[in-house]
Amino acid sequence: MRVYSERGYIDWVSWKPLYEWEDEWARAWGTEVIPLPNDLHAKLRRHIRQFIHKLFPAKVWKYRITDPDKMGVLIVMDAEGYYMIENRNIIPIFLDFSMDMIDAIYRATRLLPVFFVASVDIYDALVKCGCTNVRYIAQCAPDIYYSDEVPDKSVDVIQIGRRNSVLHEYMTRYCGDHPDVEYVFQSAGASLHYMSSTRGDIGTLPGREEFTDMMRRARVSLVSSPRCDGCRDVFGGADLITARFYESAVFYCHMLGRYTENKETEGLNLESVCPNVKSYEEFAARLDEYLMVSPAEYDWSVQRNFVRANLASTRAEQILHAIYDSYDRS
Repeated sequence: MRVYSERGYIDWVSWKPLYEWEDEWARAWGTEVIPLPNDLHAKLRRHIRQFIHKLFPAKVWKYRITDPDKMGVLIVMDAEGYYMIENRNIIPIFLDFSMDMIDAIYRATRLLPVFFVASVDIYDALVKCGCTNVRYIAQCAPDIYYSDEVPDKSVDVIQIGRRNSVLHEYMTRYCGDHPDVEYVFQSAGASLHYMSSTRGDIGTLPGREEFTDMMRRARVSLVSSPRCDGCRDVFGGADLITARFYESAVFYCHMLGRYTENKETEGLNLESVCPNVKSYEEFAARLDEYLMVSPAEYDWSVQRNFVRANLASTRAEQILHAIYDSYDRS
C-alpha cells in the first residue's frame, strides 16, 4: 500500500500535521511517501481541469484503480477541489467536506473499493444517499510526539489556531478575575500572530516547531469544533473533531472545549478528556481545578489511553484493515 502526498507543492504550516500522519502510515506499512508530481505537465493538467470545471461545474472526475500495485491513499484536505488532484490508483481520505459536495463525491468514488471521510456527519449523509463503499476515519495525533513523560509547563492557557468566540470570551473574563494567569491566543485577523494576556504581543508562530512547542508548554488548551458557535460553519451543517484535540491531548494539555455533540464525539468518548463547557461558571470551575494541580502529579491515565487509541499508527492499522476488508468482500 502506497502513501501519496501533496507535500511536493503545498508547504503551508497548516498541512504539516497531515504530512506527519503520512510519514507514520508509510513507516507502519513499510513503504515510502510518494509526493504527487509538480512538473510542468502536472501544473498544466491542474489548470486545465480547473478551467473545465468552471465551464462544466457538474462534470465529475471519477477515481479508479487501474493498477493495484500502484494503489495508495491520499489525504485530500478539501473535497471541493478534488478534481485537480490525481485520481488514478488513489484511495482518497477527505478531511474538509461540505454537505453540498455529497453528490459529486458519491459519483466520483463509485468505482473505488473503499474511500474515507473524517466526519461522521458526512459519512451518515453519504450512506443515506446509498453509498456503500465509504468509511469513517477520525483524525489523529502523530506518534512522534507521544511520550510517557509529561513535559515541563510554562504557559497557563492557550487557544491556538482558529479562535472560538465563546471560549475567548470566557477566558478573557477569567483573566480579568485572575490577572496573573497567562492566556495566549491568536490576534484577530492574524493567522500566525499571537498575544499573551500577561506579556502582550509575542510575535508569530511561523512554523510547525514553534506551533508544537507552544502546545507542549501549555497546561490547558481551549479547543472547539469548526461549526460550534458559528466559528467556521463552512461544511453546510456538518462538523468534525479536528487535529487540535488530539495534539492537545498528546502534549498533556488539559482541555476545555466547545463542540457539537454527535456520534463522533460519543464514539471517541471525548467528554472523558475534554469537557464540553456550557457556561462560564462551569468553565471557571474546571479551569480552577486544572491550574491548581501540578501536571507532574496529575493522573493522566485516561488521557494516555485516549491518545494511544488515536495515534497515527492506530489509524494506519484501521485504514489498512478497511481496504483489505473491502477487497475480501468483493
